[in-house]
Amino acid sequence: PARGRRSAGKPDEAFAVLDRALRGRPDSPDLLRELYRLYEAVGLLDLCYAPVRRVEKLGEARGVPDAWALETLARV
Repeated sequence: PARGRRSAGKPDEAFAVLDRALRGRPDSPDLLRELYRLYEAVGLLDLCYAPVRRVEKLGEARGVPDAWALETLARV
C-alpha cells in the first residue's frame, strides 16, 4: 500500500500508511525498508539513517546480519 502511493507520487498518503503500520509492527524490517525508500524518494536524506540502523540492530538481535542494511549503511 505505501509503496504504491509512493510510486504514484503521493508521499503524504504513503507516510500515513507507514505510520499506522509501524505503530502496529515497529520491528518489521520490511516496513523500515519502505520507510527508508520513502525518505529517499522525497529527499529527506538526513532521516534515511534511522530506519536502516534499526534494521541492522534487528538483524544483530536475531544473530543474522542483514545484508541490505549493511550495504545501505555503507552508502548513507
